[in-house]
Amino acid sequence: MSDIRRLYQESGSYLLGMAGTTLLGFVSFPLFTRILPVNEYGLLNLVLRTLAMAVVVSKLGLQHSVVRFFEEHRTSPDPNALSRYYSVVCFGSTGLAIAFTTVLAATVWAAPGGWISETVRRPLLAASALVFTGTVISQLMGFLRVTGRVRAFALFQVATKAATIVVVTILFFQWERTARAFVVGTVLVEAGGVLFLTVPLLRGGYLRIGSFDAGLFRGMLAFGVPLFVFELSSVLHESLGRFLIQAYLGSVQLGYYSAAHNVASYCQELLLTPLNLALVPMFVRIWTTQGRTATQAFLSRVLNDVLFGAFVVTAGVVVCARDAMLILASRKYEQSAALVPVLVAGLMLNVVVSIFYAGIYLEKRTWTMARLVISASLVNVALNLLLLPRLGISGAVYATLGSYSVLLLMTAGACRRALPLDIPWTACGGYLIAAAAGAAAAWPIRFQYPALNLTVRGAIVVVVYGAVVWLINPRVRELFRAFVKQALAMLAR
Repeated sequence: MSDIRRLYQESGSYLLGMAGTTLLGFVSFPLFTRILPVNEYGLLNLVLRTLAMAVVVSKLGLQHSVVRFFEEHRTSPDPNALSRYYSVVCFGSTGLAIAFTTVLAATVWAAPGGWISETVRRPLLAASALVFTGTVISQLMGFLRVTGRVRAFALFQVATKAATIVVVTILFFQWERTARAFVVGTVLVEAGGVLFLTVPLLRGGYLRIGSFDAGLFRGMLAFGVPLFVFELSSVLHESLGRFLIQAYLGSVQLGYYSAAHNVASYCQELLLTPLNLALVPMFVRIWTTQGRTATQAFLSRVLNDVLFGAFVVTAGVVVCARDAMLILASRKYEQSAALVPVLVAGLMLNVVVSIFYAGIYLEKRTWTMARLVISASLVNVALNLLLLPRLGISGAVYATLGSYSVLLLMTAGACRRALPLDIPWTACGGYLIAAAAGAAAAWPIRFQYPALNLTVRGAIVVVVYGAVVWLINPRVRELFRAFVKQALAMLAR
């Protein structure tokens, strides 16, 4: 099996889990936007973004060490190696989680009213518990990934999402319709998830206090901390704008922006998350076993394929954003629809950035990765400060697009010095023409019902885009013929 085929096969397995959680998101998103007032929905997103940053700090990059250190302990002749590995990760991450949960809760509790309003303080205090559960679950799910239990990984994701929707909805109707109720319901579900994933390790005898190795723990932290800085910078890049929207425009406008960003994020996650889960271990393996030239060829091919997907997704969103927003969030958020295409364009640039990170990662220049994202975050803040007072909520989406454009340019330049990739400029021109043709063909189509609009117009974009690319791109024709040949061969069996 070729490396590209293996990549997309493994990505497809992860994508099934992503598809399940995304479909559930299509249930929860319209449900929660209809139940919660706009200001509470904006407040909830602010709390969850704060929580995301706190969880990143709490993990200190240890989840990356889960992947990096597993194989050497699995193949070690020492019979206690795996027990030491699991014990260090579990007890170490639990200690970090307890420490940072305590610090966050104490900080929120003691902060003066001028820093944190009572409206924000209550849900933030409840959310402190999610720092603990989020940190521990991240490491436990890493065990599923490194042991190749892709189905278990996907099923756990889907089950957790479904349980959260059920529990939170019950709390909304039986207790209160607030951000705090959402947080409490999520805490209950994630606590159950921690217990569910920990029991097999206890039964297998992998967790023993005596197996904790302080030296190994320090080594794992030394590997993970630079990647923690990078991850925290990425979260800050996505989150700082929301705090500025809250400060300049208030919770209602933040709610509109959050709804638009959530819809745009679905598009990014469906492309980026399954790809990254499979891509990172694969390009590391190719780098180690086949060398620099093979890695360049592989990543250049992946870059071309990612650009192919990014253009069609963006074209589809330009045409279908309003219908998607009406279906997912109701007419209450209709004005958010105009924000979605610009946000998707920015997030698609971030998908492309993830491919350029590979060369920097392989050369272990993880601090460079962090500096790039920090620089983009500063650009994002500067653009928000400049544009929010002048353009209102539209300024935030243009700031997002601008900062991701800067990040792409800086990362591409850094990658060219580390591991140059072949940028398919000619193919990009073809993809742009195809995307414009697809959007133009679908734009005049109008039906009374948003669901029918979304289905028909989205299908037209995809069909026209695919047809135009097929006509002007010889490689796509070759791929199509190979796909048909393989499909016919499978049917003949």
